Amino acid sequence: MKKLFEYKLKEKFAEMAKDYDALSRFGSQVLDPLATATRELRILNKEVETGQKDAEEIKEKKATLNATLKGVKEKLSTDLTKIRKAGKIDSLIDDIVEYYQELSDNETDRHNKTKDAQKNNTVINKVNLALEIQKQMGEAKTTVTETAASVQTTGEESDITNTTEQPVVDDQPKVVSELDVYKSLTRLEQSVIRKVYKILDGQKDLAPSIREKLKAKMSRQLTKK
Repeated sequence: MKKLFEYKLKEKFAEMAKDYDALSRFGSQVLDPLATATRELRILNKEVETGQKDAEEIKEKKATLNATLKGVKEKLSTDLTKIRKAGKIDSLIDDIVEYYQELSDNETDRHNKTKDAQKNNTVINKVNLALEIQKQMGEAKTTVTETAASVQTTGEESDITNTTEQPVVDDQPKVVSELDVYKSLTRLEQSVIRKVYKILDGQKDLAPSIREKLKAKMSRQLTKK
């Protein structure tokens, strides 16, 4: 029984590895250039708007960025069509969008905190990747769900200088999860691990001691530095 389970688990891991590779390529070849080109275009437009540069000066770079977005649009359409047909990795799209949303937000914050951006008033709004995907696809809905779209609900029109973080009061005791050990990993990686744990917990014929040993081994292997 144990050998059969280990075989099935390896088989499942191989399947998830293919899904992970597909999502990884979608992130690096679509989401990253989409966020980067959109962000850089906003900076250029802001520089023209505030008189730091003139339209002719940024013309060539702007054309390059627009060409990048055109290529992204074509690949985005192709990739999302494949993802829709595959179906099985559709539920992980939110995780990869959220991951690249976080990277993009960090880059925007880095730009906005520079002395030049603050001095020259070239601070920009954060790129809402879910909305940008919708704009590039030219449709009201995509495989990205409302969860991803709510990463920054105010979208392009938001004024980040007016955003105020409210303190959260939580009187409830913290619940410790067996997945807390994976907090250093990306959201996408954590999502894959949650699915593996679900598989393990669903094997009622597997002895609890063996199940816990497998989880402990996963923890050691995936979090070691």
